[in-house]
Amino acid sequence: AGLAHSFACTDGVGSEARFNRPDSITSDTEGNLFVVGYCDTLRKITPNGTVTSIDSQLPSSVYGLAIDNTGTIYFTNHNYSYNPAYIGRLLPDGSVIQIAGDSSKGSRDGAPSRYAINTPGGCVTDSSGNVFLCLGPEIVQITPDNTVLSFASVGATQMNPNSLAIDSLNTLYVANQDEHIIQK
Repeated sequence: AGLAHSFACTDGVGSEARFNRPDSITSDTEGNLFVVGYCDTLRKITPNGTVTSIDSQLPSSVYGLAIDNTGTIYFTNHNYSYNPAYIGRLLPDGSVIQIAGDSSKGSRDGAPSRYAINTPGGCVTDSSGNVFLCLGPEIVQITPDNTVLSFASVGATQMNPNSLAIDSLNTLYVANQDEHIIQK
C-alpha cells in the first residue's frame, strides 16, 4: 500500500493510499497490518490492501507497536518534555490506558505506575499475554496482571536494542543495532 516518494495521510486501496514516514508496524492473526508514523494516527491495512485510519487517542510519539492473540494493541511512547514515556494499551473504543511508566528516568521492578520508562523501543507480545519491550540496555517484561519486571540485559549500558521479535515457541529475538547483532 502507498506510493513511493509520495507522502501524505490518505486512506485508500493499494497505491491510492499515502503514508508519511511509517515508523512501526505489526500484524494480527487475520492478516491485517497496523502502522503508525507521522500521520499521528493508527492505520489499518487489510489483506486486500485497503488502508483506513482508526479513530484512537494514540499519542503522536508512538514508536513500537505489538498486538496480542486477542487483538489488543500495545504501544511504546517516547519521552519528550511534553509527553512522558510510557507503555500503553489501545482499547476497542479508541481510548488508551497507560499500563507502565512515569516521567522519571531509569528503571525498577514493581508496580507499573511506578516503573520508570525512558525512551522505550520496540515491543512484542507472546502467546501467554506478556508484553516485552526494549528499554535501554535491557528487555522489560509486563505480565498479564501488569507487573513490570527486568527480563534480560542485552549489552553494556550504552547499548540500545531497538527491535524485538518472538516466534511460535515464544523465543525472543533482539535486534541490537549498536552491537550489530541479533540476540536470542
